[in-house]
Amino acid sequence: MGVYETRESSTARDPQFVGGLVPWALRHDLEALRRHERIREAESETNRTEVALLGSEAKIGKTEREILHHDLS
Repeated sequence: MGVYETRESSTARDPQFVGGLVPWALRHDLEALRRHERIREAESETNRTEVALLGSEAKIGKTEREILHHDLS
C-alpha cells in the first residue's frame, strides 16, 4: 500500500465558499430553510383556524342550548 499525501482543499480557503460550501449548496440550504419555514407558518395558521372554529362551534352550541331552553320554558 502506498502512502498518500493529503492537503487542504484550495476551495476551503477560497473566500467565495462560505463555510466550505459552494454557492449552489448555500442556495439549496437557504431554499430548504425557507420551505420548512413556510410549512411551519401554514401549520401554525391551520392550528389558529382550528382553535377559532372550535370556539365558534362552542358559541353556536351555547346559543342553540339557550334557544332550546327558552322554547321549553
